[in-house]
Amino acid sequence: MGLAAQVGPDIVVTDLPDILRWGSEGGYTAYSSATTSCNVGDLPAQWCEGVFPCPDVTRHPVISQDLYRLHRGRLEQIGMSWVKHGYWANNLDGCGDCQEPKEFAVLLGVNCSDTYSSGFNGAQARLAPRAQVNPVTGDFPYPFDAPPVENVLSRRLHVADADLDRDANRGAKYFIAVQYIARDDAEAGNALNNGAYRQIKVRRRNGVLEFVNASESIAARSHPLMAWQEHDPAVELTAIDVPKDGRLIVAARVTALGNGRWHYEYAVHNVNSHRAVQSLSVPVDRTGRTFRVGFHDIDHHSGDGEGGQPYSGEDWQIVRGPAAVKWRSQTYQENLNANALRWGTTFNFWFDSDLPPARVRAGLALFRPGDPNGMSVEVPGPGLAGVAACENVRRASITCDELGRIAARVRLSDDSEDGRRIVFRTGDGAYFDALVRGTRARGSACCFTSEQRVEWALPVNCRDPEDVWCP
Repeated sequence: MGLAAQVGPDIVVTDLPDILRWGSEGGYTAYSSATTSCNVGDLPAQWCEGVFPCPDVTRHPVISQDLYRLHRGRLEQIGMSWVKHGYWANNLDGCGDCQEPKEFAVLLGVNCSDTYSSGFNGAQARLAPRAQVNPVTGDFPYPFDAPPVENVLSRRLHVADADLDRDANRGAKYFIAVQYIARDDAEAGNALNNGAYRQIKVRRRNGVLEFVNASESIAARSHPLMAWQEHDPAVELTAIDVPKDGRLIVAARVTALGNGRWHYEYAVHNVNSHRAVQSLSVPVDRTGRTFRVGFHDIDHHSGDGEGGQPYSGEDWQIVRGPAAVKWRSQTYQENLNANALRWGTTFNFWFDSDLPPARVRAGLALFRPGDPNGMSVEVPGPGLAGVAACENVRRASITCDELGRIAARVRLSDDSEDGRRIVFRTGDGAYFDALVRGTRARGSACCFTSEQRVEWALPVNCRDPEDVWCP
């Protein structure tokens, strides 16, 4: 196949041929995928690792592997590996006219391919911690330091057997995803097309769970969240490029549940941001309520972390404030190895609300210090509640108590206005809402020390203004 050349070396994944099962331990099973990469650039890509003489043994790609499950409208990352250090470029055909370089094995020539078997990609001695890789620059130490291998799961992509159980996951779809990171590829500005995924399926053979390909081809130059959109076109995908850093992808999906409620589903994928993500905040209009707030992450394993310590696996804290739902990890200052959303990982966030969708600005705080502190992105989120119809208002009373709190109580003719609101304005220019629940609406504002004329702001002039005295 012919692929358009880019300036400099440009590594893309062109095939994920098969997946090898290594064994199980404690309810988890380890796997690894074969990979084929191609250099579609116009200069050779460096594959220098030290097996053959070369000037810089850190100038070679590293390869990560991940497993995803799409089930009941949520795409979750359920497995991840450490990074495999590449070496010995095969320089085979398969990407066009392979221009085999003179320095065979330490360079991947233009239009040349390199394949690693599933066994080779799962060799534990060649798997290194992700924490040692800067995904923006492609820098990493080599040879690498790592905790010792303990069992068949160590360093490899492994997944809980329960996440593959057919009875518990009926209708689920599975995807294997990989990503290459290399310094010369990044220096050439080609670091955002190094990922790929393939749909796979689970089968039980001889009493064990294994994977086989479920699609004829792979999704090249892609990221895992594209698999969600591929199977559900209503999913919105937005790319965020952090200045002088890497890329984040935000996915969003809203589902009407009926009875005046909506489900809001978000996923954030860190393609290659070294600064990582510390929190996500989604605005919610103050007239609305949120329910069933949830979170899902993928835990690092085998001792992967910085400074010789493993990353935390603590779930993000959920904070429901008056104007937003927020999920957050510890800050960089609190814990260098906090459970931040780091490169090559995807976290999920969700909740239900009684407010319909509108366009809102979600906020992402970055983990590592730098400028800017965070980024924002437009997503569908709970919007302003609708306004109750005046003709359904039966009666209303407005009072002010001894604390100077003005309270409005409204009775409606039926429950058809449930979830909507009525807005009042005081003589001082302050606004307050009364949210309809069933056939009643209540709202208040504080604190006043004089006579106030309270008007109906929405629905406009539904009733005559009322004068109340606040002591």
